Amino acid sequence: MRIISGTAKSRRLKTVPDTLTRPTADRVKESIFNILGKQVVNARVMDLFAGSGNLGLESLSRGASFAVFVDQRPACTRIIRENSKSLVYDKQTEIMQGDVFQVLRRMHDPFDLIFIDPPYLKDMEIPVLELLARNNLLSEQGIIILEHHKKTILDKGKIPFSCIREKVYGDTMVSFLKNRL
Repeated sequence: MRIISGTAKSRRLKTVPDTLTRPTADRVKESIFNILGKQVVNARVMDLFAGSGNLGLESLSRGASFAVFVDQRPACTRIIRENSKSLVYDKQTEIMQGDVFQVLRRMHDPFDLIFIDPPYLKDMEIPVLELLARNNLLSEQGIIILEHHKKTILDKGKIPFSCIREKVYGDTMVSFLKNRL
């Protein structure tokens, strides 16, 4: 796994050495960031279920101003810390270890980009989105990038955001969401 573009282009990232973490494939990551384009520049980013920090670190490389990483597992937060330090982004990051739901309940400042990549087929997508909406954690023009299994049906009536785009990559679907008008 590597950083695809920006100030840290081609730099390799350490990964969590287990089978529980499913890193976003480079081709999926590249497509996501091509869709986001310049929206990344100066963005406040949150990377939930962050794993190795792949998406948040790519955002920083492409000009995001700050990134918050949240993961429950100590192995993941340790790897994110190592990756952040090796890329010299440690002053632009906050790494929070804990249950995503508990962490989100304590947050109040909005983010411009929120990456969500929960474990597949565990039905965590809607509860996370509801909590983000309840705490107003998406900025007015912000975008949520939700990775989920293509078999996961997101009931549009239960999602507190508007789905503006969806793309399928193998077993992965990426849904782009924004605030409802």
